Amino acid sequence: MVFRSPHPALKIPQTHILDFLFPSGDTPWKRPIWIDATDPAKSLTLKDSLDCIRRLGLGLQNRGVEENDVAVLFTPNHIFVPVAYLGFIAAGAVFSGVDPESSLTDVVERFQLLDPKFIFVHPSLLKTAVAAVNQAGLSEDRIYVFSDSPGTAAEEFNSWRSILATEEEAASWKWNPVSAHEAGSTTAVVNFTSGTTTQPKGVQLTHQNLIASSLQLRDGTDIMFGDRLLALLPLSQAYEQVLNVILAIKLRLVVYILPSFALPTALSTIQRYRITKLHLSPYILESLTTAREVAGHELRSVDVILCTGPPLKMGVQNAAERRFGVVILQGWGMSEITTAGIFPCLEDDIAGRKSLGLRGSVGRLLPNTEALLIDQNGNEVSIPGALGEIWIRGPQVMSCYWRDEQVPEDSLAAEGGWFMTGDIATVNRDGYFWIIDRKDELIRVDDVLVSPAELEMVLQEHPRVADVAVVGMTMHEDVLLRAYIVPKPAMNGYPVTEQLIQDWMRRRVTKNKQLRGGVAFVKKLPRLSNRGVARRVAREWAQEDGEILERRVAKL
Repeated sequence: MVFRSPHPALKIPQTHILDFLFPSGDTPWKRPIWIDATDPAKSLTLKDSLDCIRRLGLGLQNRGVEENDVAVLFTPNHIFVPVAYLGFIAAGAVFSGVDPESSLTDVVERFQLLDPKFIFVHPSLLKTAVAAVNQAGLSEDRIYVFSDSPGTAAEEFNSWRSILATEEEAASWKWNPVSAHEAGSTTAVVNFTSGTTTQPKGVQLTHQNLIASSLQLRDGTDIMFGDRLLALLPLSQAYEQVLNVILAIKLRLVVYILPSFALPTALSTIQRYRITKLHLSPYILESLTTAREVAGHELRSVDVILCTGPPLKMGVQNAAERRFGVVILQGWGMSEITTAGIFPCLEDDIAGRKSLGLRGSVGRLLPNTEALLIDQNGNEVSIPGALGEIWIRGPQVMSCYWRDEQVPEDSLAAEGGWFMTGDIATVNRDGYFWIIDRKDELIRVDDVLVSPAELEMVLQEHPRVADVAVVGMTMHEDVLLRAYIVPKPAMNGYPVTEQLIQDWMRRRVTKNKQLRGGVAFVKKLPRLSNRGVARRVAREWAQEDGEILERRVAKL
């Protein structure tokens, strides 16, 4: 059964992303659109930005940029990030951002895979970038210092401003247009998957992908003309690019930019500039909800908090809505579909509150989007409430993975252009979806598939549990469930024990969902840049623990 979007179909322009953003004859806005939240005297209007985009695009072409050359941005957020993002694309290069929190190993791997011709690096990250370039076997002359202030550069490296063409040269320059066919085949951006269970993969996004995703979010969510946004997640992430760059231009949004997330600064910024829409990861939302620093700050100006990334725990959503009195909407998406495929709107949430039947739903399909649910036997799901893997089809679906010989292009989609997402979901009669877990994260215990996310939600409700990850552990060829728990501080001098946790689970879940692999208490869990649990690492822990426990049993 094919599930279709309830929204009216959109006409997706088949054109260059910059022609979509700056159509011929349109006068660029002269009011600030990107503002430094820590120093509002630093800002860019659309006119300023377009002038700089042209200067950068022409300057890169003068330096020999060719089609499919990659230009990388490795920087915290600042007001010139949108300029670099669009300037790279204007030159005909492929943009790719590296998360500023990335480890040296991750940066080396990214540079090796992308082989970037230009690397724009913030002064604070130069040491890491230089080490990564050398380890990747690239030349240091690819590095340009990318700061938001003129004159901030290291002596041994050129500033990115040295690339800019003059205003006179750029005034009459125009990026090369793309045909309707090229709009759907020309790569503009390479973003990366989070790497929850496997190594991150590069996702090739075309001009059409970016345009389609921005229009889908515009019409399928509650973002409106004139909204004030706060960019505190890395602009290297796909959703941030579409929301804070592309949609900001199309809807004349005002975006206050923070270099990174710091709780006190974020709270004061929301209050000072009366932010109306917030896009947060579940991890940051949980931090806001539990932090003492929130006292004395208000979020009255915020009408909606949009949440994407790892699954949002129901308890966190309920607690946040009680504390702030703000509607929280969680959508579903992934790097391979640019940003999102399913998203709730405010009306959905109001209906859900009245009926109590939509809590936890990620909404309905965005415009121009279709989906199938495929069960474990390969059959289409047609019964409401039954589980299946989401297969999705729409103009936001990527063209292919970037130079990944391990994942051939013809394995990305089944017959009919469907992309197999690997996410397990259920849907009701009205087309509202609930995400259960990743297909490759489900754990087969006694021939029953168990969702670790379900067990983690149960464990999170325990008053002594701060954080948790559940994985499978193999012992004597049996798969057992094992929990890694970050405990809260001891209460009244009594720490949490494994017995307390096991008793908690025994009263709440069925026999095949019990933690027969035991409980391990840890100081912190391995996290990805999107703050999701790095299950690959947690599984390695479980493998080592399983081997140790097997040896102990063998000695008895």
